[in-house]
Amino acid sequence: CDGKMQDALCWTRVACRRTTAGQRWTCVVTSSDGVEDGPTATASVAIGLAVTQPTVVISPANPSDHTSFAATASGSVCANGREPIYSYQWYRSGVLQAGVTWRTIAAWRTRAGDVWCCVVTPSDGVSNGPAGEATVTVQPNTPPTEPVVVITPAAPTSDDSFRATVLSCIDADGDPVSYSYQWYKNGVLQVGLTWRTIGATRTRDGQTWRCVVTPNDGFADGPTGEASVTIGAKGVALAVSSVAATPTAAGAELTFTLSADASVTCEVLNIAGRAVRTIVEDRQTESGLTTLSWDGRNSAGLASSAGTYLVRITASGASGVRCQAVGTVQLTR
Repeated sequence: CDGKMQDALCWTRVACRRTTAGQRWTCVVTSSDGVEDGPTATASVAIGLAVTQPTVVISPANPSDHTSFAATASGSVCANGREPIYSYQWYRSGVLQAGVTWRTIAAWRTRAGDVWCCVVTPSDGVSNGPAGEATVTVQPNTPPTEPVVVITPAAPTSDDSFRATVLSCIDADGDPVSYSYQWYKNGVLQVGLTWRTIGATRTRDGQTWRCVVTPNDGFADGPTGEASVTIGAKGVALAVSSVAATPTAAGAELTFTLSADASVTCEVLNIAGRAVRTIVEDRQTESGLTTLSWDGRNSAGLASSAGTYLVRITASGASGVRCQAVGTVQLTR
């Protein structure tokens, strides 16, 4: 075996318990007529693996501290043709977790910063093969992003109810997001008003209502988003409508319609609601259709990446009435 004489082995068979993968066994056969030996002959064989090493994958690859994760082993081949049997051992930050021999680790066992390693040993039912392993690091929970909030109608009168709506909010961990609402009337918190809609009976001409929306992913609050409206007199309304965006070679052409003359601010936001570029700010604009151009660059003058963006139009009338409208633009490169 591996060039060493096995003095005690002088029969025609070698039991599997005597062999190890990677060894080379050579058999030397000498003929004899009982009086004198004849010439020798040799034959060699290399000992292969009874079962090959598996590939191990843990998913999700970046679990958070409230996410379960599981190991999957595959790819082992048994020399005897059987299906491989896999056994699992888990280590948390280098410490063997005795008794944890299943594929899945429940979220309650983990905390941010833990390094979990799964060692999977294959077997053909008789002997084990080399183990495979995979490792993940548990990440802290990521709160949701600031929500983009609009109030509709954008220019209510004292005859109108109005409602706050979240247009966009992203949770990087994929957790479902819920929202809580707080309303302020002329800067004063309206205790107990925690729903989305404000009825017309609660409003008066000239009041400014602001809604502050807090997102929560079930584990932490994200930054708040807000929107506000000023209640116009009956029969008097400022509205922004027909917000649209047409892609161009450089960026996009933005259009919207004003129901009355107003001071206009036009902003481009990313899908998470963060400011990318202010196109115009407090520009006096006549009623009717208005067209603006965005060159596809951010406030630093750099080209923005391709994708979906939000266009937010804010209009303020001479009487103090203020309204907003939001559309989307698809930037191509």
